[in-house]
Formats: sequence, structure tokens, C-alpha cells
Amino acid sequence: MTKSLLLAALLGMVCAASAQADTASDPIKIGGIFSYTGIPSYMIRAQNAAQMAVDEQNAQGGIRGRKIDLIIRDDKYRPDEASRLTEELITRDKVTVLMGQSSTSLALAIANVARQEKVPYFAAWCWEDSCVQAGKDVIFTLDQNPADTLAPIVQHTASVPVKRWALLGGMRE
Repeated sequence: MTKSLLLAALLGMVCAASAQADTASDPIKIGGIFSYTGIPSYMIRAQNAAQMAVDEQNAQGGIRGRKIDLIIRDDKYRPDEASRLTEELITRDKVTVLMGQSSTSLALAIANVARQEKVPYFAAWCWEDSCVQAGKDVIFTLDQNPADTLAPIVQHTASVPVKRWALLGGMRE
């Protein structure tokens, strides 16, 4: 994820969260759910990038004078843990927006809780239309969905004089 995309996503999250915070002096709390154990360590880079964006914004005075708190959790690359941590971030830590994840199954677990609790969730990756279909008002993905990606491929392939073709790919872990 590029720094500009991360900053744009962070700004969107903060705008969504700032409308829901308790008072003008309260920090804006963002919950980040990433996998650090059970998966290669590249998610550490995502957390570091998110923290860097928060630190830069806070150094400039936050958003409308309000600091941003980024509360990070490790879901251990387990959907049940992702669901539990999402609930905890919302109920105990009182986050007003969620971000993270690089796996469809984990993003779906987070999305289900976010949808139920009506907390905006920005999924870095969810290769599943169901991530956003039932919660279009609270679930946002920074990646393309299958319909957006496959439509031009199918259209192009239909115009190619080939009798058989296949498109292979995994939809879930």
C-alpha cells in the first residue's frame, strides 16, 4: 500500500470517526487489526505505515485539534480471534472506526462485527463481494472486488478467438 493511499484511507477513517466522537477534546480512536503471528511479518510494515501516518497527522495538530489514537491488535491470523478483538476494540476501547487486514477470511470476520455494531471498517484486502454487500454503509475496501476485476477480463476474453479458456484463483484461504 503506498503512503499516499494509506494517508487517504486514514483521512477517510478520521473523518468518519470525528463525526462520532464524544466531545471535541476527546481523541479520535482508530482500531487496527493486523496479523503478526501465524503469517509472514509483512503486516508489521502495514502497522508501521499506519502509525507513521497517525504520528505525522498528530504532529500537525491532529484533526481539528483532536489527536488520533491508533489501537493495534494481533488477530494471530485466526478469524475467531479477529471477531473477538473487533468486539473488544468497539466495546472496551470505544474505537469509532476500524482498519486493517490482508486476508479475506479475517476481513469477513471483522466486517461481520463492524456491520452488526455499525462501526466503519476500512479493509485493506477483501477479495469477496460479501465483505461490502450487506454493509455498504459501514464497510469499505481499499482493493478491487471480484466483479470489478473480472468483468473486463471476461469481456476481453469473449472477443478472443479461443475455444476454451480458464481463470483460476482462490477466493478464500
